[in-house]
Parts: sequence; C-alpha cells; structure tokens
Amino acid sequence: SNAHIRCRTIIEVLGKPKKHVEDALEEYINHIKQDSELVILNEDYSEIKEQGKLWSKFVDLDVVIKGTRKLISFCFEYMPSSIEVIKPEQLTMLNPELSNFLNDLQARLHNVDMVVKQLKTENDFLRHNMNAIIQNTIMKKVTEQY
Repeated sequence: SNAHIRCRTIIEVLGKPKKHVEDALEEYINHIKQDSELVILNEDYSEIKEQGKLWSKFVDLDVVIKGTRKLISFCFEYMPSSIEVIKPEQLTMLNPELSNFLNDLQARLHNVDMVVKQLKTENDFLRHNMNAIIQNTIMKKVTEQY
C-alpha cells in the first residue's frame, strides 16, 4: 500500500578508522535526506565508541516512509539494526508485493550464504597450506640435524 508509514529506526556504522565511520554515517543520512519518498522528522546521534579494534556510531531516526514497497527497499538499502513501525497500526500488503519482497529476501540470503561458503573454502585452503608449510619446515630442520 502507499500509505505513509512512521518508523523509528537505528542505523549503525562499524569500522575503522574513526573518521571513516563518522563520514560514512553522515553520507548515509544525507543520502536518505535526498530521497523524496523518505522524510526524517528527527535524528539523534550517539557518541562514537571504540569496540575492540573498530569504531561504532549510530543514529536514531524518526522517519516517515511512503508505502510498504519503500519501507522494504529502505530496509534492504540501509540495513538498519532495528526498525519499529509506529503508525499505522495495521498495514495491508498485496500478494505480488509480498512475493517480490520474499524473493528479494531469498536472493540476498543466497548471496550472503555464497560469500560465507566461499570464505570458508578459502580459509580451509589456507589452513591446509599453512599446515603443509609447517610440516615441511619441521621435516627439513629434522633431516638437517642428522
């Protein structure tokens, strides 16, 4: 449906260096502000915090989004860490809209799954090669001593 949807959402950026995290979050918000189907009513920024070796900063947004289609694309595009629909109390979604959403979701999940499997394969390959190098080094040292 095309009804306006009011949401509270949190968008977080995690990374390094510190300056990049601050710039990236600012860029994200400027991008949202340029979208005619989104209106930010209020934005509340956190202080930047160190998390291990990374930096983290988030913004709490009060936003009005034009329609469920835009709400779904907002979630995919900006990947908020949380989203809470405040108004309206009830949303209606047409079958094709729901099907498109589920297919987009599946495609993205498959992509993530593929990347994870690819990284695991590369990791296993590197681990196997490292073990072979260690064994060869040990065998070389042992045979040199005799």
